[in-house]
Amino acid sequence: MRNLVKVILPCFAASLPCSSAVERPILTQAMNCVRSIGDFTLMSQYKSHTDKTIQYLEQYLKAVHDHKDVFNEYRKDKSTVRKGREVTTRIRGDNSGVMNQHRLSGATGVKRCRIAEEQHRDLDGIVAEIYEEDEDFNFVKIHLLSHFGYYVWRFGNIQMYSTELGEASQKTMIKEGYRQSNRNHASYQILRTYARLDSFKIHEMNVKARIPRPIQDELHNEQHKRQVG
Repeated sequence: MRNLVKVILPCFAASLPCSSAVERPILTQAMNCVRSIGDFTLMSQYKSHTDKTIQYLEQYLKAVHDHKDVFNEYRKDKSTVRKGREVTTRIRGDNSGVMNQHRLSGATGVKRCRIAEEQHRDLDGIVAEIYEEDEDFNFVKIHLLSHFGYYVWRFGNIQMYSTELGEASQKTMIKEGYRQSNRNHASYQILRTYARLDSFKIHEMNVKARIPRPIQDELHNEQHKRQVG
């Protein structure tokens, strides 16, 4: 994520000159949002903070909320898409029945086309309202960002609470250890395997510490004599 923040904004900036006049305002808003979240992410990684940096964090987060609506259309989850499809299917069935009634009543083709266009516009409006109602950024990870400034001020820098080391250990130890096991009492096998590996590493370090190193010791002694002399 840290490396992604460093390169994603130049990618947006590189795509902006190639955009059309219609797309440029949308891309500009998206770039402002990405810039703000990048600044927020990078500044939140500071190892020390002042009142000014905390104020910057809150300003960057406010800018993210001001421009995030440009990504609303990509927030459609499966339930929202399914709801839109169900409503579309139901309304199209109703509209088809209405059109059959007009056809049986002898309505002209022009009138039926006008009615079909009105139905199509109404359907688009209803589906757009459904998506607009259900598309938002009201989820936990976005809400947690609003607490960063306060918790940095109260408890110190966020790096102390990073879970990256634990996640990296899970990948290298838990997953690989599980693959090496026979899937029968895997937890016990994982712990026993890495306990043995750690024992071998400690023994190897002890052996290396006891091996005499005459060349290195001689160089060290001569350097010590020069410093003393």
